[in-house]
Amino acid sequence: MVRMIPPELNEMATSRAERLLFRELKAQLSDPYIVLHSVRWFAKVGGQTRDGEADFVIVHPNRGLLVIEVKGGAITWDPDCDQWTSRDGAGIEHAIHDPFAQAER
Repeated sequence: MVRMIPPELNEMATSRAERLLFRELKAQLSDPYIVLHSVRWFAKVGGQTRDGEADFVIVHPNRGLLVIEVKGGAITWDPDCDQWTSRDGAGIEHAIHDPFAQAER
């Protein structure tokens, strides 16, 4: 059985997309996977301290680790202005950070 950290999510403090992915990872992965949700991190970059958060980090002793940045709704990217957007359930469009750059950081 996969080890989930935390073992359950606070339904009020997480997005619908994160709750859905949490349930699917819990149902589909097994030993020896470990899934960490909402991992805070700190790093020193160029002499400055930075912090951030990874939505999910999946760890396996032989396969390594995978960092996942979860985005809900319809995600689009406009290459002309390098702008990412997300359309929520109500059809409202929101500017978002580049999800690939977020996961990379």
